[in-house]
Amino acid sequence: MTCVLKNMPDPARECVWLPFMEELGCDEESLVIGHSSGAVAAMRYAETHKVFGIILVGAYASDLGDETERASGYFSRPWDWSSIRRNAGHLVQFGSSDDPFLPWAEQQVVSDHLHPVVHRYSDHGHFQNTTFPELIATVARLKAEAGNGLTLRKSFIWPSTLPTVPSFAATRGHIDKSRTSAPTPWTRSDPPDP
Repeated sequence: MTCVLKNMPDPARECVWLPFMEELGCDEESLVIGHSSGAVAAMRYAETHKVFGIILVGAYASDLGDETERASGYFSRPWDWSSIRRNAGHLVQFGSSDDPFLPWAEQQVVSDHLHPVVHRYSDHGHFQNTTFPELIATVARLKAEAGNGLTLRKSFIWPSTLPTVPSFAATRGHIDKSRTSAPTPWTRSDPPDP
């Protein structure tokens, strides 16, 4: 499995981000991990593209009454929840009830419609300044499932900002949990050297 760590290009608009995901080759052998607006992009992408799975971190389904969110284009039409469920082989959602940007009720909308495996916390905020071993464990579990007759070729991570989490060294088919990134948003575009 190869892990591709990419920051999404500016601006955070559907008309920019979804073509970027297509250029990178997100497909039925790809696990897409999206944080915040990256989670929204992952959901919109899965409406029209088959993917191995999506992991949503701090996901939401409305513009939250924010003009910038409204201008993003993601919320200009209803969600096609059934297509997302059909196109994403695996659905996982991480959320926290103490998220300062996303009320739990907003995150619950995503859960109610997608029926993902939900990991709900009360102390992870917006997943920006914390370690996140649960994410690594989830990717490892999905990779192990892929080893049982399914194919998982790539994992894509698109953060708006990312927490300090163990990095992936998956170029040799494994995940190296011993590495950790700096406590700032990831900016590198390639997986770390093993």
